[in-house]
Amino acid sequence: MIVVSVDDRGVFTMSNQGHVCLPLPVRRWCGLDPGAQVLLAVGQPADRLFVYPSTTLDELLGEHHRALFGGQR
Repeated sequence: MIVVSVDDRGVFTMSNQGHVCLPLPVRRWCGLDPGAQVLLAVGQPADRLFVYPSTTLDELLGEHHRALFGGQR
């Protein structure tokens, strides 16, 4: 997971198209290829953005699914 926080001194901004720029080292650390799909969630208060890679979602949903259905997929 990547946490993006509001910082008036920050050097990265959201684009006019609503895209969030994630620096290359951060993307590599999380295994995100260019154009990778992620889930974005806003924290409360809305000063943080949580970026969840699809692999994290697969793991979490897989565990949830196994808990609900006894290991069946």
